[in-house]
Amino acid sequence: MKKIIKFCLIATSLVSISGCWRIGPDKLAADRLSYTAIVGDSWKEQMLLNLVKIRYGDVPVFVDVQNVLAQYSLAGQVTMGGNFSGNSQPNTPHLWGSSINGNLQYQDRPTISFVPMSGSKFGKSLMSPVTVSAITSLLQSGYPGKMIFRMITHSINGLDNMFAFKPRQDQMDADFFRLVDTMTEIQRAGLMSIVSINNKNILHLLPTEDPGLNQAMNEFRRLLKLRPDGTEYRVVYGTEQGDPDEIAIFTRSILDILSDLAGYIEVPLEDNKLHRVFPSQPATSVAGKPLAPLLRIHSGSSHDVDSFVSISYHGQKFWLDNHDIDSKIAFSSLMFLFGLVDSDKGEGGPSLVIPAG
Repeated sequence: MKKIIKFCLIATSLVSISGCWRIGPDKLAADRLSYTAIVGDSWKEQMLLNLVKIRYGDVPVFVDVQNVLAQYSLAGQVTMGGNFSGNSQPNTPHLWGSSINGNLQYQDRPTISFVPMSGSKFGKSLMSPVTVSAITSLLQSGYPGKMIFRMITHSINGLDNMFAFKPRQDQMDADFFRLVDTMTEIQRAGLMSIVSINNKNILHLLPTEDPGLNQAMNEFRRLLKLRPDGTEYRVVYGTEQGDPDEIAIFTRSILDILSDLAGYIEVPLEDNKLHRVFPSQPATSVAGKPLAPLLRIHSGSSHDVDSFVSISYHGQKFWLDNHDIDSKIAFSSLMFLFGLVDSDKGEGGPSLVIPAG
């Protein structure tokens, strides 16, 4: 009798567990955060890998996570058996035999779909100049003007930027870096904004009584050949200034930006000597001052630093230091810019579906 009672308790417990354990709602919050973190980390690793591949003359390949399907199942099973053996002899006990088995199974079987980012539209997006509106969005989001203009522009009103991947030292204009330094000073003081009005981008300079900031604004106008008493200027795409109220920005493409940032990667000396990579360029200085790289990516056979993102390529480790805030901001702005590119998932190669469970 006791065994029967025990069996009933076990069976009841299994049924209760399987009936009361709610999978969906309870898993939503945890899984949403987990997948968000994992997809974000994979995007950073893919971007870093492609920067390294460009430096090594390899072909960059981008794959988009199209869909994540999480599937859960919970199943319980109880089996029992018993036997009774009677005996006709007096004073001989009856024989009882019983067996009880139970199991509860929980399965998590996510399926992840990947789509290669390819096709003619995606290729054109990579090679098309970044719009002035994208620069406006980044500045309004609080990204430093000095970093944005160094990363995204070839020139501003004819003042030429440098190109780290294959520096054009003879074309680099020291006034370009004076301009972005001055622009950053005005931006930090909250006296500059670029807004889009009726599809037109307007740069505003706000008045101030601070002598130093007034001097910076006058220097800004002088370098760009702007009207000295102006407070609003049109910002357009182009290589040449049309009039004193116009700022012409010749922007780079996403592919230009990737190639430029790849030039800042610190590669092993042996790879330089054996011509496995595009040659490293000497340190650049402007007006006698060293020019800090936009993005510092380190390399080595191993590392024990706290990395923001790291990948392996041809037996070497490449990483971005988690304590290098300037490089982290530059890398994040690159990710934001790349997100503006239309991947055109309707073209290109087939999708790849991977059961991850």
